[in-house]
Amino acid sequence: MTLWSMIVAVVAISVIGGIIMQYLKGKEKGVDYDLDGLAEKLGLGDGGGMSKKALKPYLERIDQLEERVRVLERIATDKGRSLADEIDQL
Repeated sequence: MTLWSMIVAVVAISVIGGIIMQYLKGKEKGVDYDLDGLAEKLGLGDGGGMSKKALKPYLERIDQLEERVRVLERIATDKGRSLADEIDQL
């Protein structure tokens, strides 16, 4: 991997991470995103094949991962229960 390809990879990962963080913050605040409008602004509208239907599996996966993180945070911060008991219940 060359220096420039590594720089491009780091920038791409940072941008994607920032987008995901903004989405999660908005979702936590109850913001409803207009995915069709976003896809059209990005040039991915009807012609590009990227629509709300195409993004839905990814957004559902993000929701699942959010829930898993909440459970792990609760397990890590709950001092009243044994970690082994909590893991056994899962």
